[in-house]
Amino acid sequence: MISIFSFNKTHFEEFLPELWKKLTPHEQCLVKELAFPHLRCERILSFSIVKILISKILDISLEKFSIVRLRAKKPYLYTSLKHSIEFSVSHSGDYLLFAFSQDHPVGIDIEKIHLFSDQMRVVKDHFSNQEQTHLAAAPNLCEYNARFFSAWCKKEAYLKGQGQGLVVGNLSAIDTLNQHIDLWKIQSLHAPSGYCAALSFCTNRLCSRVAISQNAVTPTQLKRAMGRSEAMD
Repeated sequence: MISIFSFNKTHFEEFLPELWKKLTPHEQCLVKELAFPHLRCERILSFSIVKILISKILDISLEKFSIVRLRAKKPYLYTSLKHSIEFSVSHSGDYLLFAFSQDHPVGIDIEKIHLFSDQMRVVKDHFSNQEQTHLAAAPNLCEYNARFFSAWCKKEAYLKGQGQGLVVGNLSAIDTLNQHIDLWKIQSLHAPSGYCAALSFCTNRLCSRVAISQNAVTPTQLKRAMGRSEAMD
């Protein structure tokens, strides 16, 4: 089972003071090192909400676990209890996306579709020949951009699932027109208008069916989850 939660960040700004209190001193330092207020708000939301969701999914209090964060590495859960969960976080524009699974390593990515100046260079350097052909066949610029960001999301999701950054490996070797790369499956997700999103997960059986749920979280639902985690502390 893979559970995916999406948040429109503009709906949760009122929670920032309370969410700040849920961060460890180290996490607060990581927030403070960012120069721009919107990036600090984004990090507060992502750092705190991932812990609230883990608390809810595993039914344990926040004090029973911690998130280990190493630069350029995939964060992971640390706890003395017999609990385990894989997770991945992504953000772009107004949205945060979280993926959780107790059965599969996961990677997730969301991107706001937009034009940028060196797009052709990125395609040439980081897309396979098949992907480039698929892009070239797009009937118009809007479809071209949709195909570009769909492929880019899948590449990022795959690397994030493996705990790698974009500087690692040959991106052109990740052919997103194939749903499987070794034991990893890569697929598009439903995304808000103007965005693309993708999920990757590892399974020992290439043909196995994995249940995936997607939920858009409301402020009321988050408030309820926050109250529950506080009651467990």
